[in-house]
Parts: sequence; C-alpha cells; structure tokens
Amino acid sequence: MTVDRPPEHVLTAFGLTGLRPVPLGSSWEGGWRCGEVVLSMVADNARASWSAKVRETLFVDGVRLARPVRATDGRYVVAGWRADTFVTGTPEPRHDEIVSAAVRLHEALRGVAPGQTLVIYQGTRVLGQATIHRAYSLDRPDLQPAGAGAAASVD
Repeated sequence: MTVDRPPEHVLTAFGLTGLRPVPLGSSWEGGWRCGEVVLSMVADNARASWSAKVRETLFVDGVRLARPVRATDGRYVVAGWRADTFVTGTPEPRHDEIVSAAVRLHEALRGVAPGQTLVIYQGTRVLGQATIHRAYSLDRPDLQPAGAGAAASVD
C-alpha cells in the first residue's frame, strides 16, 4: 500500500489529534503508528468494514487480535484508512502453535456468514485472506472435511 502519511482529517476522525504518526515500514504494509493505534490504507472499504465487524467481537483463546478502532462517528473506515489497536510481538517459527491457533480461529469463526471474506492480520500486516464458502465445524462429522470441499480458500 502507500507510504503517504495519514491526512490530518483522518487523525482527527479516529481521535488521534496531536499524535505524530510514525511509519512502520513495508512489513506493516505502509501502516503508521499513532500511540497505541495503527492507521493503514485499505484497498476495499466494504471488506475492511466487514473484517472490522468480525474482529470487534471475535474471541480466540490464546490469540491476540488487532481490534478495530472506530472513528468518532462510528465508522470503521475514513477516507480509505482503517485504525486497529497496535499488538506488540514478533513472528516466531512455532509451527505447532500456529496450527493450533488456526484450529481455534476456525472454530471461533463458526457462524460467520458464508460468502464473506475475512482478512487475517498480524498487527496490521495482512497474513492472508479467506473466503468462507459454507459452514464447517471440526466437531460436526456430518460435514465434509476441508479437503473434500474447501471450507475456505486462502490467498
């Protein structure tokens, strides 16, 4: 995405007036940290708003999620910018924990409407996108496993 600084009206809309945006670099896809909030440009306002709605109430045991920060008027996206809480940490190659977290994430997303796309972030860095094609649950043996008919496609 862009490395352009967030405009002043976007900072104001998210209640970040008086904070100096600090660029987070390419690994954060051009995000800017403002205190405990990261502002990032979005490619698709509708998708970013939907993802924010899901992440706002999503709970996954043992997983820290970047929560959306709403603008003062309640919007998730202002002039093509979204705001998320800054989550500290560094990626680690702990593959067994990643798989375990993915299973818990899968279960937490049960009931999310099919046909929607969920964008998965680490901080504000996009890790992947999954389009939910139909409901699937690990504890429902009557449903086909993911390999027999994809429950999600990951880009």
